Amino acid sequence: MPNMKETRIIRIDPRHIAPHLIQQAAAVLRAGGLVAFPTETVYGLGANALDAEAVADIFTAKGRPAHDPLIVHLGEARWLEREVEDTAKRITLREQETLLKLAKAGEYRDEDTGNHVIR
Repeated sequence: MPNMKETRIIRIDPRHIAPHLIQQAAAVLRAGGLVAFPTETVYGLGANALDAEAVADIFTAKGRPAHDPLIVHLGEARWLEREVEDTAKRITLREQETLLKLAKAGEYRDEDTGNHVIR
């Protein structure tokens, strides 16, 4: 049986949003939990996008296929810059490791086209 987490319903009046209620929801996200919220269509289910387990919980809760991507909302553009930079560094390192392995195996990337070449 899957690990069931506590469900709390916090009602928020959109005309008078109490800051302490938003802080409660933020604390749930920081702790790796999920938060449901209304959207223009139906509802959204939010998690900390940098917490892999919390993101996996969204897929489980919604019965969403792993190949169906999620949308990430950021509070400030600078967060995107930082995450893109960190992700680019990780991808670059992985790509360099892969190219080293391919070079050892006699395969390399053509610098002009980017295509893999096997010799």
